[in-house]
Amino acid sequence: MVDTNRPKCSRKRVKRSDDLNIPLRIFHQNIRGLKDKINELTLSLINEKPSIICLSEHHLKVHEMEGIHIPNYKFCAGYCRKKHKNGGVCIFINEDYNFTVINVQKFSKEKDIEIVAIKTEFNKIRIIVLCIYRSPIGDFDLFMVKLDFILNSLQKSNVEFIICGDFNIDYLENNNRKSKLEVLLSTYNLKDSVKFPTRITNTSASLIDNIFIDNRRSYSIKPCINGLSDHDAQVITFKNVPVPNKVLGSTFIRSINKNNCEEFKKLLSWENWENIFENNNVNIIFNNFHNTYLRCFYTCFQKKKVEHKDYNKKWITQGIRISCRRKKELLVLSRQWDDLNLKIYYKQYCKVLSKVIIAAKKLHYNKLISRSNNKMRSTWEIINVEKGKTKRGNCVQSLMIENKVIRNQNKIANAFNKFFISIADSTILNKNVCSNQELPTPIDYLIDSFNLPVNKMKWQYASTQEITRIIKSLKTKNSTGYDEISNRIIKVSLPFIVSPLTYICNKILSTGVFPDRLKYATVKPLFKKGETQNMANYRPISLLTSFSKIIEKLMYARLINHIESNNILAQEQYGFRSHSSTEQAAFSLMNSILSAMNNKLMVGGLFCDLQKAFDCVNHKILLEKLIFYGIEGKFKSLIESYLMDRYQRVVIGNKFDSRSFSEWEVIKCGVP
Repeated sequence: MVDTNRPKCSRKRVKRSDDLNIPLRIFHQNIRGLKDKINELTLSLINEKPSIICLSEHHLKVHEMEGIHIPNYKFCAGYCRKKHKNGGVCIFINEDYNFTVINVQKFSKEKDIEIVAIKTEFNKIRIIVLCIYRSPIGDFDLFMVKLDFILNSLQKSNVEFIICGDFNIDYLENNNRKSKLEVLLSTYNLKDSVKFPTRITNTSASLIDNIFIDNRRSYSIKPCINGLSDHDAQVITFKNVPVPNKVLGSTFIRSINKNNCEEFKKLLSWENWENIFENNNVNIIFNNFHNTYLRCFYTCFQKKKVEHKDYNKKWITQGIRISCRRKKELLVLSRQWDDLNLKIYYKQYCKVLSKVIIAAKKLHYNKLISRSNNKMRSTWEIINVEKGKTKRGNCVQSLMIENKVIRNQNKIANAFNKFFISIADSTILNKNVCSNQELPTPIDYLIDSFNLPVNKMKWQYASTQEITRIIKSLKTKNSTGYDEISNRIIKVSLPFIVSPLTYICNKILSTGVFPDRLKYATVKPLFKKGETQNMANYRPISLLTSFSKIIEKLMYARLINHIESNNILAQEQYGFRSHSSTEQAAFSLMNSILSAMNNKLMVGGLFCDLQKAFDCVNHKILLEKLIFYGIEGKFKSLIESYLMDRYQRVVIGNKFDSRSFSEWEVIKCGVP
């Protein structure tokens, strides 16, 4: 049974972003070199907010393409030239949307046809987006043959094509190439959508960039004049193709500052903890302590509503926005008037603006680092932001379950919870273990490996000094378990709780009972890589209460002292041990290899990877091994109590919204 005495976090229903939809919007531009234009491209995308970005002539090599990141978008596919300079095409998509890359790059031929494609689906509408570049000196006939072959091989009754690109065929004039392309595309129910010039100078205007769409689809299209190249971008909107809208919106957090921390300490200082020192039942005394602590916490740290901010763009100031609008005005004027001084002024303005943008971004990052308590960590976070390797939040938009797309957050949370709980069962069942063969038990192996029995474990009670050291050793983090109490808050309140905590810890040691309230874990799915709708591509991050960590450290100190004093662990065990590291393991391996080679011996290596190792820990086997290692009595009972009757739930997104929670499920194996 779930502990009904556990305090419940208050809930407030908030409007969820996945309840809203916006029309599909696609941005295309011949960018004429992407490498040094990411910041300004980001600025031009702020108002447009496209779902998909198609860029032609990015001028990048393969190794350069790997380092390109557009904030809030993920790279889908790209083609880079190998023999000639410039050229190339690529596609980016909103980071919350799913896609599949279609391998059409193999049909590309530099200058003749450079092409990439992805497949995506919105509201059961399947769409294939292609981005194409054709050089003006390319072989037009070869382009037509290859394009026809590609479209024919991809054509299906339930799929729509959207083709973006620079075709270098002027649609403002009637010409033979335009007619041939129209005839070809009409066989696939495609029509041109761009009706305005895309490349404008003082003396000419041409429509050589285009977006071809299904002729049954209604749309609106407009130019986007951003001055990033001599080609204007095109932004097409499909009003009857709804896509999920990720609204930053707002959430609730606890208001924690210096003043209410002082008030919190004052309330705790008035407590005499009588209902703790006068009782011997571990669960009762911990529940009394926890209730009192939470009452003071909730009284002092009220919830407040905060607006989400896009931290990728915090460097974009109002002044930069105004300057970008001014740049657009100057570009339009320089096109309208054949004024050399105006053109020179416009170019100088662009250079200054580019430097200002770089300086603003640098200043923003410098402030983040200077204000950080962990400057190295902040520096790496900034590097990862620029490389597009930031960890995604745990708000999963959709999952594919039994060939159905599920968007309901509560169903997603419950599906994740059942999946994580059953990981061990599915992993073990998938292994081909011969059931007819009698294998030695772990205890049989231990008996054969150890010549003498291990001494019985001896342990000491905790002192206030030890509990103080343990609390001070906790990382100063804001992450919390289900009770919302962070390490930071416990450190603030340390002088006022160390005495009752010491009493509770010693009762836990003497009775061999771990408090039931500390057996609840909040699990957040962390996306690793691959398809975002596949649950197997997520790693469970288990968040325990901070009070649980204190008791765990207390248990660990006694356990590791017994293990090391009896030489239970092999010398080659480098993981999870103090004064050991993977560097030492690598050095030992290399040293063994070199020594063998110097002695003219053959060297071989056998490397094993234990799949879901921690999730598959069998509690029964673990407890049997503890007895062999001399861990008996109350301490063995404490570890057994720690492992038994544990629960977990998955939280997706807002921790104050009950729709984001799964039900509590029993943990049958693995480690918390």
